[in-house]
Amino acid sequence: MPTPQTLLLSVRVRPAAKQPQIIKLSPVEYRVSVVSPAEKGKANREVRAMLAEYLGISASQVRIVRGEKSRLKLIAVEFDA
Repeated sequence: MPTPQTLLLSVRVRPAAKQPQIIKLSPVEYRVSVVSPAEKGKANREVRAMLAEYLGISASQVRIVRGEKSRLKLIAVEFDA
């Protein structure tokens, strides 16, 4: 049975942006602009969905480890080995 591999990403989020965008700053550092406001977890859900689509995985494989209420987040991405 394959075990998942976890990659940790540092993500700076810009909520309430005019258009959604992902900028890769380094292999493990991203800047993500989301249209959703930073209220009631809307921006966090959009960040997870955008990163999942960008990486070609499902949103359930993207998890916020630290920074739920901060613009700087540590995100764990699980890949099947």
